Amino acid sequence: MRWIVLLSTALVMMGCTVKPTLSQPMAQFRLGEVGLMPVFAQRFSYVLQVRPVAGNVDSTKLVYQTPEGLRRAYAHHQWEKPLSRQMQHLVVLALAQSEMFEDVTSTTSKVRPQRVLENSVSAFEQYLLQDSTSVVRLHVRTRVVDVAENTSVAHRVFRIEIPVLVQTPTGALEAYNRAFEAWVRELTLWLGEPDAS
Repeated sequence: MRWIVLLSTALVMMGCTVKPTLSQPMAQFRLGEVGLMPVFAQRFSYVLQVRPVAGNVDSTKLVYQTPEGLRRAYAHHQWEKPLSRQMQHLVVLALAQSEMFEDVTSTTSKVRPQRVLENSVSAFEQYLLQDSTSVVRLHVRTRVVDVAENTSVAHRVFRIEIPVLVQTPTGALEAYNRAFEAWVRELTLWLGEPDAS
């Protein structure tokens, strides 16, 4: 017993006690909801299902690409949920708000759709430029599929590029939100065209 007391005293005197770890907490970001969408006079009498977004957006890492083409993740900032889940949820909300379709559902709904909206993202990240500025690029290939015929009705590639005004993770988030909203607005207008429906 005496040895335990002596050893404990020696460790305390040497400074080997447990110390609190000081680390920066992880900040979590999420995409903002898209502002009010235009309500279309023309209404399509079918249910549109929005499939989960495909591509390299299944991670919670907040990624940027250096001018040399290297992909890196911010150490203390990340997405609250993977971008793919956030994007699907917000696209469903925006298209439902447009009142363009009989109904708009996600893949969790039991409603049987007549058309499916597939989105494949090839880029949705911050790109650092040589002049110490950056942009957020969003490139999406979209396809509308007729479920009964199992055929592609229409497809389009969207390319959005938004400058990051303040070169911080929070500034990047603001650019992400503007890029996403610009894409959803273009997507909604395109879906309202006769060729896409």
